Amino acid sequence: MLKKVSILITTTLLLLYACGTPKNVISTESRLNTAYQNQDYNLVLQLFDKIEHDKKNGDIDPSVIEMAGVAAFKTGKWDKAHIYLTRIVDANSGPDIIGMLGTNYTSWGEKTLEYQHWNKYLDKLKGTSHYNQATTRLFLLNIENNNTEKALEVWPKIEEKSDADLQFEYLKLLEQTEKTTQALSFSEDILKNSPQHEPTLFWRARYYYDKAEKLYESEMAKYNRSPDYTAYAYLRRELKKISADYRTARDLFIKLHAMNPDHLNYIRYLKNCYLRLEMKKEAEQMDQKLNALLKQ
Repeated sequence: MLKKVSILITTTLLLLYACGTPKNVISTESRLNTAYQNQDYNLVLQLFDKIEHDKKNGDIDPSVIEMAGVAAFKTGKWDKAHIYLTRIVDANSGPDIIGMLGTNYTSWGEKTLEYQHWNKYLDKLKGTSHYNQATTRLFLLNIENNNTEKALEVWPKIEEKSDADLQFEYLKLLEQTEKTTQALSFSEDILKNSPQHEPTLFWRARYYYDKAEKLYESEMAKYNRSPDYTAYAYLRRELKKISADYRTARDLFIKLHAMNPDHLNYIRYLKNCYLRLEMKKEAEQMDQKLNALLKQ
């Protein structure tokens, strides 16, 4: 990209001489080109300010504006990069400069402009490395804006989905849209590649705990309405089935507790699992640890 810009500016300078452009502007543009090649981006911006002042309302070559935009981006001047790059980025622009402007909006925190930008140029970026960046950002921005359906529409377009945090965002969408079976299966896929991914481990642990707790409370309510021997026998049978989910939740919370020993929520869940499984000694240990942490 640097070589292309250099060639463009050299060609432009020759034309400027021919057209009678003031020599001081030509000299400044030549210095700007040299500074750009040397990656002296602060000097590029200083020289561009001078060119704008000298030309006043005159046209500035797009290649010069692009160098100023890149320089602003490289030095973290997001507002200036926006001003300069939007003067030259259009449907005929290359994917690199389109991608840079989108990244500029991400870094700047201008999410509305970023969302509009990626949507506008998404088709233009197909087949380039920036397409995955654009689809990923659109997916996350739709989630932030509570556009669940749009986020689900974008997900299949993302080409690189190996990041566990990104996958977890999709998992939460599945849960929100009540695709529980699909979500449970997808959580397994995440943990196959990222077995220590804490948010996914907690999601699965909480899923099995909540499932078991709901069934436990339902069966106890049934028994309490008619606490005879038959109902008790039925309750015992159902509790054996429910205990399998409590054990699954317990094992996951043991793993989470080992990863983060002072996490109060993990301790509370683990204590409750132990109580439901009638592991009183272990439950007491968790209770003691919880009280000690709360006193700190």
